[in-house]
Amino acid sequence: PSQTNFDNSSLVGTLQHAVHELKEPGTNESTGAAARACWILNDTIFNKILTVWHGTVQIQKHSRRRATERKYILFLARRIEAAIQCQSAWRKGLARRIAALLRSQQSASIHMLWDESVEAFYFLDTTTSVVSWDEPIGGKWSYRPQVQDRFTRRFVLAWPQLDRPKPLYAQQPQQGKCMVCKIEEATRACLKCALPKFDGQPPNWGDGYYHFCFSCFISYHDPSPILRDHDFAVTKEITAPSLACCVCAAPATRKCRGLVLQARGREMLHQFFLKQIEHTVDTDRSVWKFITPSTLRNVFRQAGMPLSLERVEDMHTSCKDVVDVNDEVSRQVASYHAVLLKKIEEIGIECSDFYCVTCWSTMHAKGARARHCWSGFAAGAPACALCENAIASFKCEKCGDFLCGDCSKAAHAKGKNREHEQIILRENLDDETATYCRECDVRRGTEKCRLCSAQLCDSCYLFKHTETCDKRNGAKAIAFGVDIDYPTKCAICGRKPDSRCEECDEVYCTWMGKPRCFAKHHAKGNRRTHRLVPYNAMADMERRRREEEETGRKEAEAFEAERARTAAAFERACEEARRAKEEQDELIDAKAEELLAQHILNERAARRLQRFSPQDWLYSIMRKTWRFAEEQQPKKMTVFSSSSSG
Repeated sequence: PSQTNFDNSSLVGTLQHAVHELKEPGTNESTGAAARACWILNDTIFNKILTVWHGTVQIQKHSRRRATERKYILFLARRIEAAIQCQSAWRKGLARRIAALLRSQQSASIHMLWDESVEAFYFLDTTTSVVSWDEPIGGKWSYRPQVQDRFTRRFVLAWPQLDRPKPLYAQQPQQGKCMVCKIEEATRACLKCALPKFDGQPPNWGDGYYHFCFSCFISYHDPSPILRDHDFAVTKEITAPSLACCVCAAPATRKCRGLVLQARGREMLHQFFLKQIEHTVDTDRSVWKFITPSTLRNVFRQAGMPLSLERVEDMHTSCKDVVDVNDEVSRQVASYHAVLLKKIEEIGIECSDFYCVTCWSTMHAKGARARHCWSGFAAGAPACALCENAIASFKCEKCGDFLCGDCSKAAHAKGKNREHEQIILRENLDDETATYCRECDVRRGTEKCRLCSAQLCDSCYLFKHTETCDKRNGAKAIAFGVDIDYPTKCAICGRKPDSRCEECDEVYCTWMGKPRCFAKHHAKGNRRTHRLVPYNAMADMERRRREEEETGRKEAEAFEAERARTAAAFERACEEARRAKEEQDELIDAKAEELLAQHILNERAARRLQRFSPQDWLYSIMRKTWRFAEEQQPKKMTVFSSSSSG
């Protein structure tokens, strides 16, 4: 065959066909050509079989080799793992022996030292101070060896850090020191806490109790309610150092309060934001239109707290970022107002130093500091034992600590501490004629009000009494028809008075029907003979105030009722007008439909008779429709001509 590209089946088929054709005609014998074709056929098939056989043998050989390699790799891995385990076990045992040796050497009392004069090692027992040239019994397990320093190549004692001081938490507390901070004096011994251990050893003092200073006791027992119930015994009374002037270090008598917004200014600010809410509601706005910094600055000036425009802009930005515009108007204004008050308090904290009288006058003579307020106290007054940055206002009977107001609340807010009794600390009076300040009732009254003759301390006279003076603030009494000479507050506690002393001409309040303030002020001397009579000025003022409030309430209710009636009548009129307009529109639509139907009939008749054109018919319908509309609403309808585009 002349073909070259063919597969085995085509080759066999071709050869068979050739053999059949090369047979002798009429016989079953083949010629030489047929024999040659058979030989070619056998030779080709045999070569193909050999090729397949060799390929099969190669595949088996490769697969068996890969299997043998995998088995050998697994065998090596198991052998390596076994070797590693053996080595690890041996190294662990060796490490344990070395660790035991090192621990024994670290705790050994015998030290190995180097003598440079003879260039030899000797051994010193630190407990008995015995020196020996011979190695101790027990060999290297019984002494602390020498090693060479890497840099100087000199012999030094091994583990030099063992000779250094221990960290604070591992040191034994000194006698009388706090067992937590190791610095402050111990003032309390907890009766329930377990005795601590330091570096594995309990302290050799304290009678088995855990001793604390005041601050460490609070911080240690505050996290858990169980710890807060622990009882303690006072071992030493706390005496905080007296406060000194921040300039000259002399005993301080004044503490700066910074810029303070007085009660009258707070009320003015409150009324301003209430008007903002009312204005927003009256204008039917759902979002509050923020005030400008210049407006806020003017409000501060009227409230007695002048601030720079830059400071006001910063406060305005901080308050504006907190407001959620999706809330109600009242909530928006309330959020702004709350953040603004916090910012005002932060301004007062900016200057909270202690001064003597001379340094205060010098440091606050000019600029913005001239408007700062201050609170006074006696020189050498006890400071707060906890914060040491304020004058102590209370003394705890059980704790024995002198604390300021904030620290007293924090220290006695939880657990059994809430049951402790607090005593108000007051200045000692020099003589019997001296009295306490009418405002604070803590300091000695050194000033006298020229209007109401009240005894006041220097700080209350300058910064508080101007707003609480009975005769200075008599405008309210005049508004209700009461004479300005009639005081409106108790001479002792400042409550509403209901009785008056005839001899002293001062007013007092009663508590549960008893003249407590009068009895307190008239307990000694000739005052015990003074008589107490009823004082009705406050009752009359209160009665008139209630009448004014009742009248105002009734007027407001009448106004609201009248406005509601007017609104209801207006709504009814609008509803009636709407219904009338709807009925009129329906009537116009019905008449237009009727006219349209009539003209359609006329159009059909006219077309039959061909008397007029369709355009004339449409114009006639429009004229009649608008004529009817003019009859119904002559003032509101407009007639369009046939030429208009509408």
